[in-house]
Amino acid sequence: MATDTVSVTPRVLFTVLIVFFGTRIVKATEPPEVKNVAILPGALLYAGETATLFCIGSGDPAPTFTWSRQSGALPAGAEADIDGSLTLRDVVAEDSDVYVCTADNGVGRTAKGNISIVVCPDLPGDCADRNHHCLSWAKKGECENNPGYMSRNCPLSCGICMPGLPLECVRRGRGRALDTWECNDVTNVPDDVRSSMSLDNFYQKYLHAYGIPILGSSIVPDEAIRRACYDVLFMLADRKDLRDSYYDYYGRAAIMAETEVTLDIPEHSGLDPSFNTRARGLGATVSRPVSTGAEENVLCYTSDRYKSEDIFLHEFSHGIDLLGARQVIPGWRSRLQAAYDSAKAAGLWANTYADDTIDEYFAEGVQGYFDVNAESLRPNGIHNYVNNRTELQEYDPALYRLIKEIFPCGNTLVKRCDPDYQNTRFRFNCFAEGRQRDVITGNRAFGITDRPTSMKPSTIMTMHMVTTEDRYVTTESTARFQDTQFVTTLKPISAATLVTTLSVFTVTAMTLVPLVITASLQP
Repeated sequence: MATDTVSVTPRVLFTVLIVFFGTRIVKATEPPEVKNVAILPGALLYAGETATLFCIGSGDPAPTFTWSRQSGALPAGAEADIDGSLTLRDVVAEDSDVYVCTADNGVGRTAKGNISIVVCPDLPGDCADRNHHCLSWAKKGECENNPGYMSRNCPLSCGICMPGLPLECVRRGRGRALDTWECNDVTNVPDDVRSSMSLDNFYQKYLHAYGIPILGSSIVPDEAIRRACYDVLFMLADRKDLRDSYYDYYGRAAIMAETEVTLDIPEHSGLDPSFNTRARGLGATVSRPVSTGAEENVLCYTSDRYKSEDIFLHEFSHGIDLLGARQVIPGWRSRLQAAYDSAKAAGLWANTYADDTIDEYFAEGVQGYFDVNAESLRPNGIHNYVNNRTELQEYDPALYRLIKEIFPCGNTLVKRCDPDYQNTRFRFNCFAEGRQRDVITGNRAFGITDRPTSMKPSTIMTMHMVTTEDRYVTTESTARFQDTQFVTTLKPISAATLVTTLSVFTVTAMTLVPLVITASLQP
C-alpha cells in the first residue's frame, strides 16, 4: 500500500507542474498586427485570371483573418482560408476594388491592411496604340492638344476605342513576362523576337530570362551570355510585377565582347564617344531599354579594370529601377528621393559614387546588398567601407529597406568569380520576407528550358511554410515550370503532442500555429 502511494505521488506532481508551466505561456498576450498584405500574380490582373490575396500578421494568441471589400460584398465565389488568404477565381473588371484584411485575436483593437486590385478587360484586336510613348503623351494632355495625331496613333491611351479603361490597363508594349527561361543553349536571335523588338543585326547570340532577351554579337563567348542570363533570372526572381514591367517596356540585356566598346551596342551608338573609354556597361532607360555589361567583367578576367565589382549587376539595377520600380510601385520615386536627400543631409556616402545622384545611390546600394561592391576603409571618391548586406543595413537603414522591398526574398548571389551554380539556391516569387512560391536549386537556373538542353534539370522544390520559419522538402516533379496556385492543407496537432510541447519547448515554440501551407508546382 505504501509502495503504491509513493509511486503515484510524483506522477501527480509532475502533471501539475506541466499544466502550470503551460498556463503561464498561454496567458502571454499581444494585440494583433497586420504586417503585410500581398497578391499573386499581382495587383494588376487580366479578366479570367485567378488571384490569391495574402494577409500576414502576428499576435498572441494568433489572430484570425477576415476579408472584406471597400465597396460592398466580396465577389461571388471568393474563397477565404484559415491561413489568411483569399482566392478570387475568374476575375472580371467589376472585381476591381480595395480589399481589406482584418486581424483579430480578442486582445485590444483589431488590425487592418488593404490592397487595391485592378482587373483589366480583354482588349479588342483593333484597339491598340501604335507608339510605345502614347501613354506618357496622354498623361501630359496630348490627346486634347494634338487630337489629329493622337486619335490615329494612340486610340487606346486616349480612350477612343475603350472609353473608361483604367490607365493601368493600357498596354505599353510587349505585355507580361514569360514564366519560362533558357539560360543554357545559346542560339541565334529568333526571327519573331528580332522583328517585334526591332533588334539590330549586330546581335547574333540569344538567351532569355522570362522572355527578356540576353544578347551579344557573334564574338561574345557563350559563357558570358549564360552568366548575364543567370543575373537577370536572379535579379527579377523576387517580384513578378517588376519583371512584367521590364519585359513590357521592351527591356533586354546585352554583353559587349572584351574588344567591343559602348557605342558598338546599337541602342547606345548615338551617345558621346567618351562613353567608349569611361563605361563598360550602362543601365536601361525607357528610350534605350538595354542594360549592358562586358565580357571581361562577367567572366572575371584578370584584365578587368573593375575586378572587385559586378558591373553588370550594377547596370541592371538601374534598369530594374527605371523600367520596373518607378513604373509599378506607387510612390517609389519620391520615397527613394527622400531617402537619398536624408542620407546626404546626414553626411552618409560622402565622397563616394553613391552620393552623386539618386540613380547611383540605388545601384551602389544594390551592389552592397548582394556583396559585390569594392571596399575602401576611407572614402576614396567611389567607395567607402560599406560593401555587404549587414553593413548596408547598419549604415543606411532607409536605403536598405527600399532595396529589401525590391528584393524581398533576400537571396544570395552566386559570385561571378566563384560560379558554384550546382549548389546555388534562391527563392522565387516572394510576396513577403521569407514567404515564396518556389525555390530554384542548382542547375535548374540553366536547365529549365523551352526545349531540351544538355544539362540535367534539378528536381523542383516543394515548400512547407510555418508561422516562424520556412521548411523545405524535395519532391520529384517535372522539370517544366508553371506559375500555379497554392494548395493548402490543414494538419492539426494532437493533444498528446501538445502536452509534450508544453513540457519541453520555449515560448516561441509554444506559439506555433498548427497549420502547414504547401506550395506545389503542377506539370
